[in-house]
Amino acid sequence: NGHSKPKAKKSGGKRVVVLDPGHGGIDTGAIGRNGSKEKHVVLAIAKNVRSILRNHGIDARLTRSGDTFIPLYDRVEIAHKHGADLFMSIHAD
Repeated sequence: NGHSKPKAKKSGGKRVVVLDPGHGGIDTGAIGRNGSKEKHVVLAIAKNVRSILRNHGIDARLTRSGDTFIPLYDRVEIAHKHGADLFMSIHAD
């Protein structure tokens, strides 16, 4: 069917969380009254959450670390590639 399978987990391995800051690149998401763009707000949130999770021994990764557009299908593939135990999509609208 074209979808990748999640990687098999090794027992006792580190938990993997993939954080998906929504939108990015040409897709700004919602725009606030002050002109703030959702794509920037959620990226900052995702980076903060990643830092907190890493401080607690969790392998936290982002689907994007800059202002780039990634199609939804590719975001899911990133989570599968890293063997994510949790995939969290972050939005602020």
